[in-house]
Amino acid sequence: MNRPNQIQRLDPEISKMFCANKLAQGFDLDDVAAARRFYDEEREKSGPAMQQTEHSLHEQKMVTSYDGANILLNIVRPKQAGPHPAILWMHGGGFVMGQSKFDIPLLQLWAEQLQVVAASVEYRLAPEHPYPAGLEDAWSSLVSLGDEGYVDAGRIAIGGASAGGGLAAGLALLARDRGGVGLLGQALVYPMLDCRNIAPPQDEDDDFLVWSRANNQQAWAAYLGPKPINNDHTPIYASPSLAGDLSGLPPTFIPTGALDLFLHENMAYAGSLIAGGTPTELQVFPGACHAFNGFFPTAQVSKRCNQAIFDFFQRILQP
Repeated sequence: MNRPNQIQRLDPEISKMFCANKLAQGFDLDDVAAARRFYDEEREKSGPAMQQTEHSLHEQKMVTSYDGANILLNIVRPKQAGPHPAILWMHGGGFVMGQSKFDIPLLQLWAEQLQVVAASVEYRLAPEHPYPAGLEDAWSSLVSLGDEGYVDAGRIAIGGASAGGGLAAGLALLARDRGGVGLLGQALVYPMLDCRNIAPPQDEDDDFLVWSRANNQQAWAAYLGPKPINNDHTPIYASPSLAGDLSGLPPTFIPTGALDLFLHENMAYAGSLIAGGTPTELQVFPGACHAFNGFFPTAQVSKRCNQAIFDFFQRILQP
């Protein structure tokens, strides 16, 4: 792949840090177990642990999913008496990697500064647990979170990054169609939405930093199971870009990078949401690769993205 060309187009701050970040160098998904170990080890090194303060509580809850499996929900909530608004978050990792614990510092930030209950789902990973396991785990967690006495069930938002953003988009469709759970908004951070891998090549040897076309094809194959990907039969809840009707969905914020493999599907999804009458904001950050705001949080472009996500949740959840 044409990495030098891509690196030259990176935001200058990210470019200086890029080659030193092992996670940014990409993933070999031929051995999923090894990829998970690599991802988790690097996240353990770079991800700060939750700082105990007098302003929030961290607890864990087991949720029963659709098939009887027990799913862990990491929850951080304000110490002040509720009920509070809530955010349900889905971590990234291409449906095959990642753990909810790595987002605990983010949950703490939201809980303390927004005065919300913030939770992250330990949804089951593919290929051991293909669709619909991860999405149903998220659905069961959403329903369970709304039943907590410290949560205002009428003021819940959802979100996620990368594959977690795709899960959040599928969850919003599921909530619309099943009913019983109302959502105030969804933050889809460079979401993985389209099993068709639609990004057009920019030149003959072009590929994308952090998350490549090959990664995307392998991850979708793992998530959708042993049957070949068939756009006519893939459920819209698995690949939301295939949905023909995007009406009736909550206000949506989609931040993405100009150098992200998912840029084109993110723009297309935003356009379809707008056409369906959903209040939608798309923000494209120049010089930003996939996962830029997590892998390079000190860059100004990452700070702007993270602040925009914070502002979106504040805007939709505060009375």
